[in-house]
Amino acid sequence: WTAMQALGASRWTVVTPVLVSASIVAVGLTLFDELVVTKAGERVDGLMVNRFGRWGDYGFFYFPKQWFRVGDAIVHVRGATEDSGRLREITVYRLRSNFTLDSRIDADALESRGGSTWALFDAVERRFDADGSSTLVRAAELRITLQGSDPRTFSIRQGRPEQMPLADLRAQQVIRAKVGLPVERFWLAMHNRFAYPLLGVAAALLAMSLALRPNRRGHLTLALIEGLLVSLALFAFMLMGKALVLGEHIAPGVAAWAPIVGLLLLGFGLWGWAEGQLRPSARR
Repeated sequence: WTAMQALGASRWTVVTPVLVSASIVAVGLTLFDELVVTKAGERVDGLMVNRFGRWGDYGFFYFPKQWFRVGDAIVHVRGATEDSGRLREITVYRLRSNFTLDSRIDADALESRGGSTWALFDAVERRFDADGSSTLVRAAELRITLQGSDPRTFSIRQGRPEQMPLADLRAQQVIRAKVGLPVERFWLAMHNRFAYPLLGVAAALLAMSLALRPNRRGHLTLALIEGLLVSLALFAFMLMGKALVLGEHIAPGVAAWAPIVGLLLLGFGLWGWAEGQLRPSARR
């Protein structure tokens, strides 16, 4: 590098090929994640449970129990969703304006009848009057209207957001937000689909800035320590960012892109220092 500088070569002579290569790898990783990992992730989780008995957080992502807020009703789905879209083991709670329970309907299945109309099969409805009395009604098929709903309202896909294609991530964000389910993890997964691979580009710039700084001594131990410290810092920031997003303290976009911005600022800062642009003595 010293010899190249003596011949008038700029830092871009070395840095540009590295950044171009890192960018190509980042695009390839993004496509690999979208086209391959999203299809294989659910199968891997299934193999871990069925073959090796390792559940981990499998139940959190794949068990079908869900709560939905739709208009003045709260819908509890305990069973599986059939291919036809019919939901099994349903309970519908209707609330009054003062948030007291107006009625409860337990049914074997729930199926859309178009628009905001739904059919409950083998339904048992308990109506609670203001004076404390109640009535019980049984019906083989009971039709109800859930204001603000449509046939896709309960199309909640099970699985890890990190393993869903971008189209499914976007669709799940809309559906879940409509029924009052949290969507922060899905937004974070969408941002990270691009942010994780691009971390390599920012890290490559920082590595070049560290490697080409003036008066650097070429010790392998120092280089390994620098790389380890940068990796640990990134890992810690990503974990803290995810925790803050799930706790609804910061926006998912901030947590996903802040590490990249930090690496870029640090890399360009070291670059400017090496070029003398950030050193007052060098400018004078």
